[in-house]
Amino acid sequence: MTHELGEDPYHALAVTVLFWAFEAIEDPESPQCWPECESVRLARYFQKRGRYDEATALCQHALAGQTQQLGADHPNTLTTVHRLADVYMRQGTYNEAEALYQRALAGREQQLGGIHRDTLSTIQAKYNEAEALHQRALAGREQKLGADHQDTLKTVHNLAALYYQQGKYDEAERLYQRALVGQTQQLGADHSDTLTTANNLAGLHADQGKYAEAETLYQRALVGTEYTLSMVNNLAALYYHQGNYDEAEAMYQRALAGKERQLGAEHPSTLGTVNNLALLYRHQGKHEEADALFRRGLAGAEQQLGEDHPDTLRTVNNLAALYYHQGKYAEAEALYRRALAGCEQQLGAGHPSTLNTEHNIALLYEHQGKYDEAGALYKRALAGREISLGTHHPDTIDTMKGLGRLAELHALNEGRRTEIMRKKHWHKDPK
Repeated sequence: MTHELGEDPYHALAVTVLFWAFEAIEDPESPQCWPECESVRLARYFQKRGRYDEATALCQHALAGQTQQLGADHPNTLTTVHRLADVYMRQGTYNEAEALYQRALAGREQQLGGIHRDTLSTIQAKYNEAEALHQRALAGREQKLGADHQDTLKTVHNLAALYYQQGKYDEAERLYQRALVGQTQQLGADHSDTLTTANNLAGLHADQGKYAEAETLYQRALVGTEYTLSMVNNLAALYYHQGNYDEAEAMYQRALAGKERQLGAEHPSTLGTVNNLALLYRHQGKHEEADALFRRGLAGAEQQLGEDHPDTLRTVNNLAALYYHQGKYAEAEALYRRALAGCEQQLGAGHPSTLNTEHNIALLYEHQGKYDEAGALYKRALAGREISLGTHHPDTIDTMKGLGRLAELHALNEGRRTEIMRKKHWHKDPK
């Protein structure tokens, strides 16, 4: 019969005695399963009772044994990495905890896949605790160092980045603005921290549809970093969103050539630029070039990041949009459904990427004359976008227009409706 350590303290004591006995005599015949069984369970027992030093020692002992016996990427080893991160977090050693959570997450995504329950538990632990930890760190640094200290402002930036990643754009914008003002005053406009914040705030503004503000910040960051490749890529993306396709293509080509040379053809950052250039080609009607680049980007992302990574799902969505434009509706729907399932699982139902895919599927159904299905998805996307983006965001307005088109189409007779759809007067671009 197996006893939980939390229920049987005598069992915990017995295991402790055995542990130190094996440690003392260095018995080569001691159980090889030790690192992957009782040590981790005993660490959990001590952690629950606030005995963090003992818990840390046990986890470190188990991790060393598992790494040697099983390998660094074995699921049991990664479980211990996650457990040790939990202990560090409870002790307030946040940097060590963050590094171990990242290690556990990367290993579990590679070994188990993006939607395995162990992978999701690491993601959940990280995000459930991250906001509280950042806020606690911010409060402490404000009290000890002051509101405008460099370290305080870096924490403000990191909390903003967390909100941005979660799709909480208003909170992210407020904190990015605070960090940027403070860093400009304390560090100077050309300091690397200031330029990083300017770049990230520009990206947020672009996602909010505030293109003029985004361009100003991107240009500022670009000058300050002497044409860093990521800034070139970001400025190209802004030109793309503004419809300045020639400028965008030149910048994307420049960024891609530089990244291939400096980072390699399969680096995630390189693949991101491949995807962006493919998007541009799609909007220019260069479907063959777009298809080749999307396929290259998707294959690389699946290999480097995993099938359910948000960047992979973004490329899946973009390839689906290309198929939509080409009239390959079955292929488009299959890819959109894959993207939607992955986004819901990885990011949540209210995340902007999830809502974007819902809108795109609704658009596909609308174009196929499946008005009831389209209407249901437009309504879901609209409700989510109003909450996450606001009623005046361009994406929210696009979804409102979709519902408006459906209302007008329902009011027409069948013959007139078919004629309008055949002439594609209502044809809109997915995103």
